[in-house]
Amino acid sequence: MKRVIVAGGSCGSSMQRASERIDQYCQYKGIEVKVSVHNLWHSVHLDSRADLVIQMFPFFEELNCPVLDGRPFIKGDGEEDLLHEVAELLA
Repeated sequence: MKRVIVAGGSCGSSMQRASERIDQYCQYKGIEVKVSVHNLWHSVHLDSRADLVIQMFPFFEELNCPVLDGRPFIKGDGEEDLLHEVAELLA
């Protein structure tokens, strides 16, 4: 099972929506995934076992896994392309 973290600040509803969209899309693609939401205002430390991090604003410079820009989930523009990229990275 792949682990995805959606990390951001006070955009809680956007992070939850992104989490749900990623989970649904991965299920559709047959990828087992556990998606969690992480509020960076509470802690900047992420689970080191993550396979992918979606950041809702530029924050991380170096992690041990790929990091993608999650702002398309906020704007709505480019969301499908981002979901496709997520699936490619996790497959």
